[in-house]
Amino acid sequence: TTCEEFDNKLAVIAGDYILSVAMEKIAKINSNEILQRFAYTLNRMCIGEINQNFNRFKIGTIDEYIEKSKNKTAYLFETALVCCAILSKEKLNLDEISKLGINIGIAFQIRDDITNLTKTDSSKPANNDIAEGIYNAPVIYAQSPENYISGIEKTKTLLNNYIQEAIEQIKNLPENQYKTDASWMHFKAKLPEKIQLKLDKIEELYKNYKESAACEVIETVVFVLVMVIIIRFFIGEIRWIPSASMHPTLLEGD
Repeated sequence: TTCEEFDNKLAVIAGDYILSVAMEKIAKINSNEILQRFAYTLNRMCIGEINQNFNRFKIGTIDEYIEKSKNKTAYLFETALVCCAILSKEKLNLDEISKLGINIGIAFQIRDDITNLTKTDSSKPANNDIAEGIYNAPVIYAQSPENYISGIEKTKTLLNNYIQEAIEQIKNLPENQYKTDASWMHFKAKLPEKIQLKLDKIEELYKNYKESAACEVIETVVFVLVMVIIIRFFIGEIRWIPSASMHPTLLEGD
Protein backbone atom coordinates (compact mmCIF):
# COMPACT_ATOMS: atom_id res chain seq x y z
CA THR A 1 0.00 0.00 0.00
CA THR A 2 0.99 3.65 -0.29
CA CYS A 3 1.10 3.91 3.51
CA GLU A 4 3.44 0.95 3.81
CA GLU A 5 5.63 2.03 0.90
CA PHE A 6 5.96 5.65 2.06
CA ASP A 7 4.14 6.85 5.18
CA ASN A 8 0.67 7.63 6.54
CA LYS A 9 0.85 11.37 5.78
CA LEU A 10 1.66 10.85 2.09
CA ALA A 11 -1.03 8.15 1.83
CA VAL A 12 -3.66 10.59 3.16
CA ILE A 13 -2.51 13.34 0.78
CA ALA A 14 -2.56 10.90 -2.16
CA GLY A 15 -6.09 9.88 -1.19
CA ASP A 16 -7.18 13.51 -1.05
CA TYR A 17 -5.69 14.09 -4.50
CA ILE A 18 -7.52 11.10 -6.00
CA LEU A 19 -10.74 12.34 -4.40
CA SER A 20 -10.24 15.78 -5.95
CA VAL A 21 -9.77 14.21 -9.40
CA ALA A 22 -12.93 12.13 -8.92
CA MET A 23 -14.98 15.16 -7.84
CA GLU A 24 -13.69 17.12 -10.83
CA LYS A 25 -14.89 14.40 -13.19
CA ILE A 26 -18.26 14.21 -11.41
CA ALA A 27 -18.67 17.98 -11.76
CA LYS A 28 -18.11 17.68 -15.52
CA ILE A 29 -21.17 15.43 -15.76
CA ASN A 30 -23.16 18.59 -15.05
CA SER A 31 -25.79 16.86 -12.90
CA ASN A 32 -26.72 18.44 -9.58
CA GLU A 33 -28.49 15.26 -8.49
CA ILE A 34 -25.39 13.12 -8.96
CA LEU A 35 -23.17 15.73 -7.32
CA GLN A 36 -25.50 15.88 -4.31
CA ARG A 37 -25.56 12.09 -4.01
CA PHE A 38 -21.77 11.84 -3.93
CA ALA A 39 -21.53 14.73 -1.45
CA TYR A 40 -24.02 12.96 0.84
CA THR A 41 -22.12 9.69 0.47
CA LEU A 42 -18.83 11.30 1.46
CA ASN A 43 -20.62 12.80 4.46
CA ARG A 44 -21.87 9.36 5.58
CA MET A 45 -18.47 7.74 5.04
CA CYS A 46 -16.79 10.34 7.26
CA ILE A 47 -19.47 9.91 9.93
CA GLY A 48 -18.95 6.15 9.81
CA GLU A 49 -15.21 6.45 10.32
CA ILE A 50 -15.60 9.04 13.11
CA ASN A 51 -18.14 6.90 14.98
CA GLN A 52 -15.92 3.86 14.59
CA ASN A 53 -13.02 5.76 16.10
CA PHE A 54 -15.05 6.83 19.16
CA ASN A 55 -16.39 3.28 19.64
CA ARG A 56 -13.00 1.57 19.66
CA PHE A 57 -12.63 -1.29 22.18
CA LYS A 58 -16.41 -1.36 22.67
CA ILE A 59 -18.55 -4.36 21.74
CA GLY A 60 -21.68 -2.91 20.18
CA THR A 61 -24.79 -4.56 18.72
CA ILE A 62 -25.33 -6.12 15.31
CA ASP A 63 -27.71 -3.29 14.39
CA GLU A 64 -24.98 -0.76 15.20
CA TYR A 65 -22.51 -2.80 13.15
CA ILE A 66 -24.84 -2.86 10.14
CA GLU A 67 -25.38 0.90 10.42
CA LYS A 68 -21.62 1.43 10.55
CA SER A 69 -21.18 -0.80 7.49
CA LYS A 70 -23.78 1.24 5.61
CA ASN A 71 -21.97 4.48 6.38
CA LYS A 72 -18.45 3.22 5.73
CA THR A 73 -19.13 1.15 2.61
CA ALA A 74 -22.70 0.46 1.49
CA TYR A 75 -23.71 4.05 0.66
CA LEU A 76 -20.78 4.25 -1.76
CA PHE A 77 -22.00 1.13 -3.59
CA GLU A 78 -25.53 2.52 -3.58
CA THR A 79 -24.43 5.85 -5.04
CA ALA A 80 -22.35 4.19 -7.75
CA LEU A 81 -25.25 2.02 -8.93
CA VAL A 82 -27.95 4.69 -8.67
CA CYS A 83 -25.88 7.31 -10.49
CA CYS A 84 -25.20 4.86 -13.33
CA ALA A 85 -28.95 4.26 -13.55
CA ILE A 86 -29.58 8.00 -13.69
CA LEU A 87 -27.03 8.46 -16.47
CA SER A 88 -28.50 5.59 -18.49
CA LYS A 89 -31.64 7.70 -19.17
CA GLU A 90 -33.72 4.52 -18.95
CA LYS A 91 -36.85 4.20 -16.82
CA LEU A 92 -35.45 2.16 -13.96
CA ASN A 93 -36.69 1.69 -10.40
CA LEU A 94 -34.11 3.73 -8.49
CA ASP A 95 -35.45 2.58 -5.11
CA GLU A 96 -34.81 -1.07 -6.00
CA ILE A 97 -31.36 -0.24 -7.37
CA SER A 98 -30.63 1.69 -4.18
CA LYS A 99 -31.55 -1.36 -2.06
CA LEU A 100 -29.38 -3.55 -4.28
CA GLY A 101 -26.39 -1.23 -3.77
CA ILE A 102 -26.91 -1.21 0.00
CA ASN A 103 -27.09 -5.01 0.19
CA ILE A 104 -24.01 -5.49 -1.99
CA GLY A 105 -22.09 -2.91 0.04
CA ILE A 106 -22.99 -4.46 3.40
CA ALA A 107 -22.13 -7.94 2.07
CA PHE A 108 -18.79 -6.59 0.83
CA GLN A 109 -17.99 -5.11 4.25
CA ILE A 110 -19.02 -8.25 6.16
CA ARG A 111 -16.88 -10.43 3.89
CA ASP A 112 -13.95 -8.05 4.33
CA ASP A 113 -14.32 -8.24 8.12
CA ILE A 114 -14.41 -12.05 8.02
CA THR A 115 -11.33 -12.10 5.81
CA ASN A 116 -9.50 -9.84 8.26
CA LEU A 117 -9.82 -12.55 10.90
CA THR A 118 -9.36 -15.66 8.78
CA LYS A 119 -7.00 -14.83 5.92
CA THR A 120 -3.45 -16.16 6.23
CA ASP A 121 -1.65 -14.63 3.22
CA SER A 122 0.03 -11.24 3.23
CA SER A 123 -1.92 -9.52 0.43
CA LYS A 124 -3.91 -7.60 3.04
CA PRO A 125 -3.42 -6.92 6.78
CA ALA A 126 -4.91 -9.64 8.97
CA ASN A 127 -6.17 -9.47 12.55
CA ASN A 128 -5.39 -5.75 12.73
CA ASP A 129 -9.03 -4.78 13.41
CA ILE A 130 -9.10 -6.38 16.85
CA ALA A 131 -5.66 -5.00 17.70
CA GLU A 132 -6.93 -1.51 16.85
CA GLY A 133 -10.09 -1.98 18.91
CA ILE A 134 -12.45 -2.28 15.94
CA TYR A 135 -14.89 -4.99 16.96
CA ASN A 136 -16.91 -6.27 14.02
CA ALA A 137 -19.63 -8.92 13.62
CA PRO A 138 -17.60 -12.03 14.68
CA VAL A 139 -16.58 -10.35 17.93
CA ILE A 140 -20.10 -9.02 18.52
CA TYR A 141 -21.64 -12.47 18.04
CA ALA A 142 -19.02 -14.11 20.25
CA GLN A 143 -19.10 -11.23 22.75
CA SER A 144 -15.34 -11.60 23.08
CA PRO A 145 -12.39 -10.13 21.16
CA GLU A 146 -10.21 -13.05 22.28
CA ASN A 147 -12.52 -15.99 21.47
CA TYR A 148 -14.23 -14.75 18.33
CA ILE A 149 -14.10 -18.06 16.42
CA SER A 150 -17.63 -18.99 17.50
CA GLY A 151 -18.91 -15.78 15.93
CA ILE A 152 -17.46 -16.40 12.48
CA GLU A 153 -20.09 -18.96 11.38
CA LYS A 154 -22.92 -16.67 12.50
CA THR A 155 -21.28 -13.84 10.59
CA LYS A 156 -21.11 -16.04 7.46
CA THR A 157 -24.86 -16.65 7.82
CA LEU A 158 -25.41 -12.88 8.09
CA LEU A 159 -23.29 -12.41 4.95
CA ASN A 160 -25.28 -15.02 3.04
CA ASN A 161 -28.56 -13.28 3.97
CA TYR A 162 -27.43 -10.04 2.32
CA ILE A 163 -26.05 -11.92 -0.70
CA GLN A 164 -29.38 -13.70 -1.21
CA GLU A 165 -31.30 -10.42 -0.93
CA ALA A 166 -29.01 -8.89 -3.55
CA ILE A 167 -29.50 -11.88 -5.86
CA GLU A 168 -33.28 -11.60 -5.63
CA GLN A 169 -33.08 -7.89 -6.45
CA ILE A 170 -30.81 -8.58 -9.43
CA LYS A 171 -33.46 -10.96 -10.80
CA ASN A 172 -35.87 -8.03 -11.05
CA LEU A 173 -33.50 -5.93 -13.15
CA PRO A 174 -33.86 -5.69 -16.96
CA GLU A 175 -32.02 -8.41 -18.89
CA ASN A 176 -28.47 -7.47 -19.95
CA GLN A 177 -25.00 -8.98 -20.32
CA TYR A 178 -23.89 -8.02 -16.82
CA LYS A 179 -26.93 -9.65 -15.25
CA THR A 180 -26.22 -12.84 -17.22
CA ASP A 181 -22.57 -12.83 -16.11
CA ALA A 182 -23.57 -12.32 -12.46
CA SER A 183 -26.04 -15.23 -12.64
CA TRP A 184 -23.37 -17.48 -14.17
CA MET A 185 -20.84 -16.56 -11.47
CA HIS A 186 -23.41 -17.26 -8.74
CA PHE A 187 -24.24 -20.66 -10.29
CA LYS A 188 -20.57 -21.54 -10.67
CA ALA A 189 -19.85 -20.62 -7.04
CA LYS A 190 -22.23 -23.39 -5.92
CA LEU A 191 -20.34 -26.08 -7.85
CA PRO A 192 -17.58 -28.25 -6.33
CA GLU A 193 -14.16 -26.59 -6.35
CA LYS A 194 -12.68 -29.05 -8.89
CA ILE A 195 -15.44 -28.28 -11.39
CA GLN A 196 -15.00 -24.54 -10.78
CA LEU A 197 -11.28 -24.85 -11.59
CA LYS A 198 -12.02 -26.73 -14.82
CA LEU A 199 -14.60 -24.15 -15.86
CA ASP A 200 -12.09 -21.38 -15.11
CA LYS A 201 -9.56 -23.09 -17.42
CA ILE A 202 -12.19 -23.41 -20.18
CA GLU A 203 -13.11 -19.73 -19.80
CA GLU A 204 -9.43 -18.77 -19.93
CA LEU A 205 -8.88 -20.85 -23.09
CA TYR A 206 -11.95 -19.27 -24.72
CA LYS A 207 -10.76 -15.80 -23.75
CA ASN A 208 -7.30 -16.47 -25.24
CA TYR A 209 -8.94 -17.82 -28.39
CA LYS A 210 -11.14 -14.71 -28.79
CA GLU A 211 -8.06 -12.50 -28.41
CA SER A 212 -5.96 -14.50 -30.89
CA ALA A 213 -5.39 -13.58 -34.55
CA ALA A 214 -6.71 -16.96 -35.67
CA CYS A 215 -10.13 -16.30 -34.13
CA GLU A 216 -11.38 -14.00 -36.89
CA VAL A 217 -10.06 -16.28 -39.67
CA ILE A 218 -11.67 -19.39 -38.17
CA GLU A 219 -15.00 -17.68 -37.58
CA THR A 220 -15.00 -16.28 -41.14
CA VAL A 221 -14.28 -19.71 -42.67
CA VAL A 222 -16.99 -21.35 -40.54
CA PHE A 223 -19.49 -18.63 -41.50
CA VAL A 224 -18.75 -19.10 -45.24
CA LEU A 225 -19.12 -22.89 -44.98
CA VAL A 226 -22.43 -22.57 -43.15
CA MET A 227 -23.75 -20.11 -45.74
CA VAL A 228 -22.68 -22.41 -48.60
CA ILE A 229 -24.52 -25.34 -47.01
CA ILE A 230 -27.65 -23.27 -46.44
CA ILE A 231 -27.67 -21.93 -50.01
CA ARG A 232 -27.01 -25.35 -51.53
CA PHE A 233 -29.64 -27.31 -49.64
CA PHE A 234 -32.38 -24.72 -49.11
CA ILE A 235 -32.06 -22.19 -51.95
CA GLY A 236 -30.41 -23.81 -54.95
CA GLU A 237 -27.19 -24.96 -56.55
CA ILE A 238 -25.50 -24.83 -59.98
CA ARG A 239 -26.34 -27.75 -62.30
CA TRP A 240 -25.32 -28.59 -65.93
CA ILE A 241 -28.09 -29.91 -68.17
CA PRO A 242 -26.47 -32.76 -70.21
CA SER A 243 -29.53 -33.64 -72.36
CA ALA A 244 -32.89 -32.32 -73.48
CA SER A 245 -35.17 -31.45 -70.60
CA MET A 246 -38.87 -31.92 -70.23
CA HIS A 247 -39.10 -28.30 -69.11
CA PRO A 248 -38.95 -25.68 -71.86
CA THR A 249 -37.08 -23.32 -69.55
CA LEU A 250 -34.11 -25.69 -69.32
CA LEU A 251 -32.20 -26.31 -72.53
CA GLU A 252 -29.52 -28.81 -73.34
CA GLY A 253 -26.08 -27.49 -72.51
CA ASP A 254 -27.33 -24.98 -69.90
